[in-house]
Amino acid sequence: MPKRTNEFQKLVYLVRTNLAAGATVTESKMLRDRVTRNQREVDVCIEGRVGGQAVMVCVECRDHKRPADVQWVDASRTKHERLPTNALILASKSGFTPEARRVAEAYGIETFSLEDVDSTDFPSLLTRQLNIELN
Repeated sequence: MPKRTNEFQKLVYLVRTNLAAGATVTESKMLRDRVTRNQREVDVCIEGRVGGQAVMVCVECRDHKRPADVQWVDASRTKHERLPTNALILASKSGFTPEARRVAEAYGIETFSLEDVDSTDFPSLLTRQLNIELN
């Protein structure tokens, strides 16, 4: 398992403390790829029920010195199209390039910097993601 940063641990803690009762948060969860049938690792999976429907919100984290680029956004989207993901959130320690943010927004993927974890409104973030996927 890769070494986790303090910001990553803070992210997991804040997600756990901001979720509705009954939701579970799993770090480094393995999910089955629908195409290859192989297991794929996801940094954080949040599972719960919304309106009686089972949902899974996945968070992918990146700890690089440079801002996340559009290639990472595209790769993450492609990966999660083949996983049982209802909504995807991308977190980058160094933020995102403007192009990466525009592409993520066009895909309906929420982005935030791990440095902004303290100011992130997780209930709203999760609600926005689930409304995109369930409505």
